[in-house]
Amino acid sequence: MPVSAAFGLYIGTLLLGLAAFRSGTFGTGRLVLFLFSGWMWTGVLKRSELIDGVLSGAALCLVLVPLGIKLLRDAMPELRTQAQPAGDRASSRVLSW
Repeated sequence: MPVSAAFGLYIGTLLLGLAAFRSGTFGTGRLVLFLFSGWMWTGVLKRSELIDGVLSGAALCLVLVPLGIKLLRDAMPELRTQAQPAGDRASSRVLSW
C-alpha cells in the first residue's frame, strides 16, 4: 500500500503541474519548482534531513503564495475555453514565470 501511494504522488504531481501549465496558471519557472517540491526525496523508506523539508516547503511557497494572493484579491486569470493561435506567444511562454 505505501508503495502505491508513493507512486500516486509522483503521477499526481506531474498531472497537476502539467494541467496548471496548460491552463496558464503556472509558467515554466513555477512548473519546475512545483515538480521539484513534489519529487524531492519522497517515497517509501527514504531518509531526509530537515533542510530537505525546508527546501521543498520553500519551493511550494514560491509557487502557491502568489497564486493565493491573486485569489484573495479576485485577480484570477480567466480560463480559456477555446484554443488561441500561439503566434509570438509560444516563445515567451517557455521562459515565463
